Amino acid sequence: MGSPEPVVLDSDLIAAIDVERYGDPNTQSVLCGKQVSITDIANGKSVVVTIADACVLCENENSFDLSLAAFQALDNLSAGILSIEWSFL
Repeated sequence: MGSPEPVVLDSDLIAAIDVERYGDPNTQSVLCGKQVSITDIANGKSVVVTIADACVLCENENSFDLSLAAFQALDNLSAGILSIEWSFL
């Protein structure tokens, strides 16, 4: 991001959104600070996260890079890549 990086804890419920939606990864997007509800289709569990960065490695517009706590709220880390539904709040 274009601004100083904040300290991020494993317990923070944050996510990086795909770079196509985020925009220029070298500047802070208008999406930063927006909340998103993400649901794991396989088990129905949901989590609300705050967009904090761009995910340049995300494969498509339904991809997020989740913080440890956000992922664990949805499933075990061993699950790997999850099929999700999501929406802005």
